[in-house]
Amino acid sequence: MLYKLFSWGKKTSDIQLAGLHAVVTGGSSGIGKSVAKLLAQKGANLTLLARDAGKLEETKSEILSLCSDQVTVQCLSIDVGKDYEAVQKTVEKAIETLGPVNLLINCAGTSIPATFEDAKPEDFKRLMDINFFGSVYVTKACIPSMKKKGGHIVFTSSQAGLLGIYGFSAYAASKFALRGLAETLAMELKPFKIFVTLSCPPDTDTPGFAEEEKQKPEITREISKTAGLVPAEVVASGLVADMLKGKFLSTIGFESAIVRIVCAGMSPVTSLSELLIQVHTMGILRLAGFFFLKSFDTIVHKGIMKQQKSEQVEGGQ
Repeated sequence: MLYKLFSWGKKTSDIQLAGLHAVVTGGSSGIGKSVAKLLAQKGANLTLLARDAGKLEETKSEILSLCSDQVTVQCLSIDVGKDYEAVQKTVEKAIETLGPVNLLINCAGTSIPATFEDAKPEDFKRLMDINFFGSVYVTKACIPSMKKKGGHIVFTSSQAGLLGIYGFSAYAASKFALRGLAETLAMELKPFKIFVTLSCPPDTDTPGFAEEEKQKPEITREISKTAGLVPAEVVASGLVADMLKGKFLSTIGFESAIVRIVCAGMSPVTSLSELLIQVHTMGILRLAGFFFLKSFDTIVHKGIMKQQKSEQVEGGQ
């Protein structure tokens, strides 16, 4: 049984992915594509879901060139956040070919950076449709088949799903929603030996991030620079490793680890060592978190002052 592999003390190397059916949303680019490659190299059979059929086929060719002929990759074009019935039919089609879903990695997502005042109401809806409902629909469609043997579900949130950041009101709201969903499902599905991981990566070098940079407020850009940019392959590697270890919260890098511990709250505990680290470091790391926020406040203050000065100059011309 798959669920026996996900327990305290199990090592990643103990878990065999060969022959398992993994569904990856957003599998044609970015983190989803990197996750798909990694899972295929470990022997998993893949169903890749994304909107762009052309990019899906390109990704399929890349993956097959890296893996043995024993790996099966099927691509299904679907807008995962648009219509539940369409998503359900697509997942059923995937199951007909590759059998019950063992692993579901929700990576489909997008960002529209803007301050709350500048963001359009439809921006909030679009981000909730893609980032939140895109995960809800696919997960809901996959769970019945996962109950047969147990498995694991990953939700790709963001560091902005653990703390609010200037210019990300719509984006952060959709990613915070994923945390509530993940924590609830972790409790509901555990009796069925289905476990949940919430991945909260920092800024990641993906095509989506490149598009985000084109419209990002300058203050948001300055805050983002403090954390740097992480390759998609690094995020994918950490995500898969944490999933296989049975971790609930997954982050990348030292600063993100601090945020993860400070924001642990009532999130599920998946190892004794994790619990002890949280208990013994929460106080001092909360202080460190305070100074992080103060540095962000400073960036915001300077940015606002710069904007006001620029507006005064333009107004005086």
